[in-house]
Amino acid sequence: MRGPDGALTDEHIPTLDEVLEILARDPRIEPWVELKSDTDGKPYPGLVARAAEALDRHDLTQRAALHSFDISVVGEIRDRAPALRRLISVNADWAAQQGGIAALLTTVADLVDIVGIHHALYEAEFETISALRPADACSVWTLNDPDLIRRWITRNPAFVVSDDPVLVRHLLAENGPS
Repeated sequence: MRGPDGALTDEHIPTLDEVLEILARDPRIEPWVELKSDTDGKPYPGLVARAAEALDRHDLTQRAALHSFDISVVGEIRDRAPALRRLISVNADWAAQQGGIAALLTTVADLVDIVGIHHALYEAEFETISALRPADACSVWTLNDPDLIRRWITRNPAFVVSDDPVLVRHLLAENGPS
């Protein structure tokens, strides 16, 4: 990495193992490791196995989840690391590519533990999603606006995902235990 002056530093982007080592120290943290695809949208070979092995090395298998937008990757997680929770992420574009949110939720019903749904899609399709999947098996992402966070807290999804977890924690406390 380079410093503000452009000179090379000895700092580096942390590896997955370095991040997991830190997260493993706090038993309240449930790491969700997203498995990305390449620029052509193809899954990286061996990535599921390497991520599952890293979670196992840090004794995080019981409280972590692996997730992807790609149904085939989530299927590979089920096959290679059945002890891990599985999450599929979905936004409006991805749902449309799968034939709509109802079709996608039906396809993944027995494949995933949690469906992570972008807040705009969840809002637009709230009735459909609620009819097909209980709230405690859904997460909503990425909420950064306090009013949106408050609204979703009252809907009680399994998880509220935000770039500002301190704000979410504050708003949860303001709302009382649920």
